[in-house]
Amino acid sequence: MVSRRTVAGSLVGASVAIVVFGRVLAPASTVSLAGAQVTEPVASSYVVCPETRARQAIEFAAVSAVVAPIQPTSSPTSATGTGSATGSPGASGSPGAMPSPAPSVSPSASVPGSAGLAALPNDNRAPTPLATITESGGSATIGPVRGRIPAVLGAASGSLAPGFAASQWNYHWSGSARGVAALACTPPSTDQWFVGGSSGVGNSTNVLMINAEDGPAQVDVDVYGPNGQVSAPAGQGVLIRAHGRASLRLTALAPGLSVAAIHVKTQSGRVMAAVYDRASRGLVSRGYEWIPTTAPSRRVVIPGGDGFANRNLLSVLAVGGADADVAVTLITTDGRFVPAGNARLDAVSGRVVTTDLAKAIDGEYFGVQLTSDEPIVAGLTSTAASRQASTDSTTSTGVPALGGPAVAVGLTNVANFRHMMLLTAPAGAARVGVKVVLSDGSVQSGQIVSVPAGTTRAVPISRFSTRSTFSVVVTPQPGGGPVFAASYTYARSALGPFGTVVPLTSLRTTVTVPDARPDLGVAFATR
Repeated sequence: MVSRRTVAGSLVGASVAIVVFGRVLAPASTVSLAGAQVTEPVASSYVVCPETRARQAIEFAAVSAVVAPIQPTSSPTSATGTGSATGSPGASGSPGAMPSPAPSVSPSASVPGSAGLAALPNDNRAPTPLATITESGGSATIGPVRGRIPAVLGAASGSLAPGFAASQWNYHWSGSARGVAALACTPPSTDQWFVGGSSGVGNSTNVLMINAEDGPAQVDVDVYGPNGQVSAPAGQGVLIRAHGRASLRLTALAPGLSVAAIHVKTQSGRVMAAVYDRASRGLVSRGYEWIPTTAPSRRVVIPGGDGFANRNLLSVLAVGGADADVAVTLITTDGRFVPAGNARLDAVSGRVVTTDLAKAIDGEYFGVQLTSDEPIVAGLTSTAASRQASTDSTTSTGVPALGGPAVAVGLTNVANFRHMMLLTAPAGAARVGVKVVLSDGSVQSGQIVSVPAGTTRAVPISRFSTRSTFSVVVTPQPGGGPVFAASYTYARSALGPFGTVVPLTSLRTTVTVPDARPDLGVAFATR
């Protein structure tokens, strides 16, 4: 039974005034020691799962501190990318870039913690608690729930904040929306990129924006297609009130695009943005997916490619104001190679360029490595081969190399679903810990997986008897090369295949802050 306690604890900071001889002084000021920094466990964390308007079965899941106490991890010695990410929610660094070394920390068990899920009303009312997590390693799930439901807030504080994560799963078993789609819920941001979707015949791509904060947000939605940026006045200066949300159809913003890249940026405030794409032919589904967020970089690695698909569409957009020369390398289970006919892409600035990699890949899981002389964003959409009229699609995108544990949340064994972790090591060999964590925090299984340099390793997750959701924690081991990861879920049925991919990013566990200490002398000096 789900507890109905408060979902997210609040942290209240008090400012202390000192009374000397009856005179009230200003609070003791702090002085930052030059260059000194300390690493502390995060004290609070929250993410938003978007409201969906489709009439589908929806499930939200959350897991908190599944790897606490956090073990020390070392950053791999070689990197596959450089550059800074501009608003990659929940991730540090840019796609393809190596994060800085993860320090060793242990959240204090004496700090009270709370975590869970709450419905986010579309007004000024407080979030309504739906499910709670009471201990480190635990999880909470709501759903499946049919029909339209509001956005869901996942929040954690105190000892349960480090490593908190949530995901959203959408299922539909038949009709034009048939398919499965998963999304890692993310915190609000000021800058988010999405590569994929279409406003052509038979496609429905929606941009959802949720303002979970107490002030209004003003948002610009820029759309790019094969012929450049599209004039879309309806996407400029979109005002979203506090706790409000907005939904924009790509067909209304920029009709007739065979493929798109979408840039959501705020003029003021922050929003959680999500892009939902559905393709159909009449009443027959041709694919259905959440498009993950990404960030520009000159070196991009996309994990989670499905070489068994009959279409693997790579889409690239140069965003730096100059044309980009992009080198393409495929990293498969057998090794890395340059695809014939697709070795290089000439990406004209502001224009989405595409190429189908299906002919270069034959029955292997793979990752894509892109090396560019200008910043780019990129995505990979795989459409499953099917003997039936219906099929499904998966979408992955560039993410940073893992700098610590990552987690795939809300996995399930119902409906004949299978799961695997796809691990790509573009440079040096890597060793990765993979363990299954049940909803009560117990570990079902664990193993250390070796990923040879320049390969992708598919790690199937063994089926076991449970009706509840579970999580898979992926942890790069010290001393190895950079590794990129994605969670892949799939199923076969008489009506056609199901599939979804979630690229994984490192859990948010620590924060680096200046080493500041109280200095009463500063208060006197200002008088």
